[in-house]
Amino acid sequence: MERKIPLYTLEGVQNAAITTHPFSTPDKLGLSLLRFLKSPCDDVVMIIHGLTTSSDMFIMPEHKNLVTYLHEQGYTDVWCLDYRMSNRYSYNLMRHRYTMDDIALFDYPPALDVIRKAVGPGRRIHVISHCLGAVSFTMGLFGGVIKGAQCRGQQRRVDATRAGLVEVQAPCRAVLDREDHQRAIRVSQLGR
Repeated sequence: MERKIPLYTLEGVQNAAITTHPFSTPDKLGLSLLRFLKSPCDDVVMIIHGLTTSSDMFIMPEHKNLVTYLHEQGYTDVWCLDYRMSNRYSYNLMRHRYTMDDIALFDYPPALDVIRKAVGPGRRIHVISHCLGAVSFTMGLFGGVIKGAQCRGQQRRVDATRAGLVEVQAPCRAVLDREDHQRAIRVSQLGR
């Protein structure tokens, strides 16, 4: 069967500078972030995928996608994280013993450090997370490995149905403060 859409295409986001930002985790795994930059802005967004997916779910070319929608709403610096369970990584074709604890402890702190280093200390980082990404990011917040975060109640309802997306109301939004993120991973905080 011939593919109609190429695998791992970036064609879904137009008129943006697209860059890949590889990084290593403290447990020695190579991961990456995709940055979709239309112009620098004070409100940077990091999007985290769910289980058995990847950043591809937010940049699909066959419909208006989340990254394009965010660009249109003024969030012109969007980052998509492919954490260790992303289907973009070939090692996920075989069994492994990675857990949500591993994602919370080892994947988010260096990913946020990469973003902070690129955008500078004076910009807010908003996080949109889906499925297992949401659970593991929350674990990182409550486990204390994600520093400088504020959890705020929902302030407004975003009408994403116009973009062909599912409308979801989250009970909490994490906004990382403007301070530099110097953190040490303390595995004991999550019961290891």
